Amino acid sequence: MPDPSRLPPPDAAETTDSRVDESVLRLDTANGPLAYRRSGTPPSTSLRLVFCPGYRSTMDGIKARTLSAEAVRLGLAAVCFDYRGHGRSPGAFERLGIGDWLADLEAVLAGPAAGGPAILVGASMGAWLAVLAAERNPAVAGLVTLGAAPDFTEELLRPGLTPAEARSLDTGGMIHRPSRHGDGP
Repeated sequence: MPDPSRLPPPDAAETTDSRVDESVLRLDTANGPLAYRRSGTPPSTSLRLVFCPGYRSTMDGIKARTLSAEAVRLGLAAVCFDYRGHGRSPGAFERLGIGDWLADLEAVLAGPAAGGPAILVGASMGAWLAVLAAERNPAVAGLVTLGAAPDFTEELLRPGLTPAEARSLDTGGMIHRPSRHGDGP
């Protein structure tokens, strides 16, 4: 595995390997456009890796960039993308959820990742989405999950809500709580 500290920053014009395509491409879907990148140049029917980022994570993150570089080293194709409302894909983050981001992953599987068997590599929420997509898509040949974060809203979150938070979740579809994983709730 390449040393992540040696990978170029997300906005770098050059990469450590000329076969890693740093250009951002656009996939038009029925739900809106998605930004993605491809790496590697294997035959059209060969194995491809698809990176499924976590909640509020993007294809510019270290995991996605490391996967792309490793795919090139191994002679595989890789596709990294941003869900709607994340990174370079437009969309109102607060109005989107698991079902929307699953539809985005499935659009990538049918679009830029089509043509051969896919191994989904998911981190956190992306691992949960990868499992859901694998259940529904026969082109998925394997899964690698990193810190899987399945949606336990009903079992773990709801019982601890205050009555006001429960009403807000039921009527508005969301609540805001402090998070140690980001800049905001």
